[in-house]
Amino acid sequence: MKKSLYLLACIVSIIGLGACFSSAIAQHNNGKSSKTGVSVSTIQTTDIIVPEKQNNVPEKQNITADRQNIAADRQNITADRQNIAADRQNIAADRQGVDVTGENCFAIIAGKNTTVDGSVLFAHNEDDSGEQMLNVYIVPANSQPATTEGGLKVPASIVNAKKKNAKFFWVEFPGMSVADAAMNQYGVAIASDGCNSREDRDDFTDGGILYDLRIDVAKYATSARDAVRIIGEAVEQYGYKGSGRTYSVADPKEGWIVAVVKGRHWVAQRVPDDKVMAIPNYYTITRVDLEDKENFMGSPDIIDYAISRGWYDPRSRQEFNFR
Repeated sequence: MKKSLYLLACIVSIIGLGACFSSAIAQHNNGKSSKTGVSVSTIQTTDIIVPEKQNNVPEKQNITADRQNIAADRQNITADRQNIAADRQNIAADRQGVDVTGENCFAIIAGKNTTVDGSVLFAHNEDDSGEQMLNVYIVPANSQPATTEGGLKVPASIVNAKKKNAKFFWVEFPGMSVADAAMNQYGVAIASDGCNSREDRDDFTDGGILYDLRIDVAKYATSARDAVRIIGEAVEQYGYKGSGRTYSVADPKEGWIVAVVKGRHWVAQRVPDDKVMAIPNYYTITRVDLEDKENFMGSPDIIDYAISRGWYDPRSRQEFNFR
């Protein structure tokens, strides 16, 4: 019984002390003395501030914006790559016919209205590798009518007309089939510059024609315009067996450039009297107007052939460009 009462008293005392201690803390916090008279040391408390959850919406918006910018950058990079690819294709297309070896022939034709004395000027540089020895000949006129005997390929119209061999000055590059130059007694001069074409089909008769073109002009042309007709007829009759070439021809009154491609297609343009034209190792003729017979000549089917090969689409509404 005594132990029970003692235990009960202890419990009550503990409860009382706990209440007094709690009351003292509460009163201290309110700036008042403890009603119990118990001296309670000053207790400094620090408020623990739990920060409110930060608003993450702006940050998420920034992340979204960054992702959109990255996507846009990727699109720009893709577009740049496409542009680079297109530029490479254009460069490759431009290089068709461009000699990138550093050996570049070229010609210059000055129209008669650009010169002091009113004559056409024609100059040509034959740029070939290695050492070259030139043979220079004066070939006399020949009273014998033109013939294909002896292996020279001559257009049929010249043979049929029984044209005679004109006297001509001949610069020969031995062992080379496309480097010779000549000028005949009528003042008709011819030289050429190599141009690679996109034509990949062989279309030849009797093995095609190459070297003989310039000799035919030297022997039988009576004017630059006549030289163009001879070249064109020979290409259509035999087929040009090189990849491509631009022949420059001139006489005292006018100059022409004749662009030929492998096979039987060609086009020619007259150098305007008030212009000076430089002809390098790639095609310089772009626009073609075969209705303008004063300034253009060429294969009648040149545009239709380009359409059939997929090189020109008239539905694009772009002007036909030979180059």
